[in-house]
Order: sequence, then structure tokens, then C-alpha cells
Amino acid sequence: MNKPEILAGNLAAKLQYERAIERMTSKDAFEVEHTINPDWFEAMASGAFIEGDNFQEKYEFDNGNIILSRDGEGSKIFKHRYHVYVKNKLFAKIHCHPRMDKILKPDYIQFQVMNNVLYEVGWLDEIKYVFNKLSWKMLNLTRFDIALDGVQVMDLVDQYNQRIIGRMGRAKLTTHEVGDNEIEGFDVGRTKGWCKMITGYNKTKELKKSNKNYIEDFWKKTGLKIEGREIQRLELKIKNEEIKKIVGFDWHYLDNFEYLARIFRTSMKNFFEFIEKSNDSNKTRAKKIEFINWDFLGAQLLPRLSTKETTEVYRMKQGSKTCYWSYLASGRKYYADIAQELAINVNCLDWFVNKLEDWKHEYYKKCGHNKDGLVSFKYLLHFETLEMNKQLQLFEVVNKEKI
Repeated sequence: MNKPEILAGNLAAKLQYERAIERMTSKDAFEVEHTINPDWFEAMASGAFIEGDNFQEKYEFDNGNIILSRDGEGSKIFKHRYHVYVKNKLFAKIHCHPRMDKILKPDYIQFQVMNNVLYEVGWLDEIKYVFNKLSWKMLNLTRFDIALDGVQVMDLVDQYNQRIIGRMGRAKLTTHEVGDNEIEGFDVGRTKGWCKMITGYNKTKELKKSNKNYIEDFWKKTGLKIEGREIQRLELKIKNEEIKKIVGFDWHYLDNFEYLARIFRTSMKNFFEFIEKSNDSNKTRAKKIEFINWDFLGAQLLPRLSTKETTEVYRMKQGSKTCYWSYLASGRKYYADIAQELAINVNCLDWFVNKLEDWKHEYYKKCGHNKDGLVSFKYLLHFETLEMNKQLQLFEVVNKEKI
């Protein structure tokens, strides 16, 4: 039997590779219980390659090994969209050149890796290669999804709906049903304005619609048993606000399956866990129903920030909004700069970018209109009187020793 092809995010660590070889040399066929892999990688980066408004349709770097090809207009936030080709293969897409240059720095780039690339060997090394050759800097991850395949969870959700078993956590569980109340999938967490969400569904059925053949190839090459059964997927989706709660989070290790499993398990704790029914009102003493073989995946819980620490993030967000409204009212750019710096300090740059249009709409709505239909600025007129040399203090000084 040939050695299994080692793919990113699965069997990447030396320990797991040794386990795979041990299974292959035994009498039993090479087979794994679960596979785990990144399914979405999106980040905010900084790096300039366009000078002013003089953009080109195509840029080449490193003797043509990296090509940026313009793909039409950008978005409501960025002027341009480019496809990134690495060694003649589509690797990622970016949005660049902010439209609101008074609010966002001109070198900000929204960077997203193509889904199929995440299931290939060396995708993370390719990111490092591109960023190194183009002198780009990774600011923060704005969204990261992890796919855990081979779980048996649909029946547990059905049992929970029938009140046969219980569940830990307050997150809302929404099921999607077809036919005779058959559960097709489910979502855990808020479906709108979410920072963390877990989705479960039948991936085998979904692949028949999406035609993502590379995922089934990934299952076969990593040893997942697919013959005679339908594969269920559990998908963790986290945005920057949740990512920053994981102490020591490092994107450089996101091709290590054990690191992915640790993030997944940590994110599930007190958010999506099933327990056996008991007469004890204290759910923390109930016996948990383990439906994922965490030992196989090498998943140890990671430390997370406390509620008090995340409260400081909320205060910074409120201050960022206040400073941006001050900018709208006064036209003074340093208020916009402060708003942006507050967001950067708590790793919420992507959140800040996405909030700008909403804040602008909310601001003008609160201002109202006068009898001539013109915008009235009386609502926030006091912002125009603020002077930076008076050292306006937005927050009280926090004594960290008391936290």
C-alpha cells in the first residue's frame, strides 16, 4: 500500500503522520474517524502596489510567478478587485485601494484564499510566499472557518429537539427541516451579525449540488471512510472578534490539524455541547455526550480571554463610533484617525470597516432634516466644539490589578 498523500490541515503534523503509517502497516485498512481542515481564510492586510489612481490591469512579481489580474470594480469599500495567481494557478482574490481614503489607510487590502486551495498541500506556505515577495503585512484574520467531517451529530440534534437529551450553552439552535420533519441541517448562534457560529449539515448531499469534487478527493486521500455512508459536517465559523479571544492565536499554525482541533474544541465549550438528562438543575454536573474523538485529533483546550477583558473591547468600539461621528460633524480628520486607531488597538479593523456605512446612515438619520429638506446638524453640534489640545478623555483609566 502506498503512503497517503499528506494534505494541509490533515496528517500535517509529524505525530499524526506516524499514526497514519502505523495504521497502514497493521492488518486494518488505512481509515480515520474524522478529518479537519480550514474552509475559509479571509484577512485584512497592508501593502501598496497601486500608485494613486494609476492602476494597471495586470501586475507581475517574482519573474511572473505571482500575477495580480484586475477583475472589475471592487466593492462599496474598495475601488478594485484583483485575482492573485501563484505559478499560473488562481490562489486568492483581493480588494484594495479604499474609497474612503480619509478613513482607511490607502494600503489596506482585503485578502481571501480560494476554497479549493485550502484543501491542497502547502496553502499556508504560499500565503507566506506571496506576502514576503510583495512586502505585505498581515494585520488580522477577519474570518476563519474550520470544517470537521465524519461526525455523527444530526441524531443528537433530533434527540435534543425531542427533549431526550440536554444541551450546554445559551446559544440559539435553529434546525432546517425537510419532508416529515427530517433535519437537513442546523445553525448554532445568531445567523445575523454573528461573530461565532456552528453549522451542521449533510456534506455528501451538499457536494452533489456544489460539485466540489476536490473535497471528496481530500476525504479519500486522508483516509476518511466514505463508502456506504453519508458524511456529516460540523463547521465552525469565527470572525475577528472571536479569534482575538483565543489567547496566543497564531495564523502561522493554521495548517496544523491538532491546532485546528484545539480551536474547534475550545470554541464549542459551553456553546455547543450535549448532556444526558438528569434531575440535577446544575447542568455543569451532568454527564457530557462525547460525539467527537478529540483524542484522535489531539485537541486540548486553549485559554480564552475573560468577560472583563472583552468588556474593554466593547468600550473601545463605542469610543470608535463616537470619534467617527465627531468626524462627520466637524470634518476634522484627526477624529477619523482616532476612530481607526481604537479599532486597530483591539484587533477590530474589519469590524470598523464594515460599520462605516451603517454609522454614517445612523448619524444622518439622527440629525434629521429641516423644513427645507436639508440635513440639520443640531443633534451633534457639540462635537464641533471639541479640541484635541484639551486632551479629551474617552475612557476612564482601568486598573488591571482589579480585573
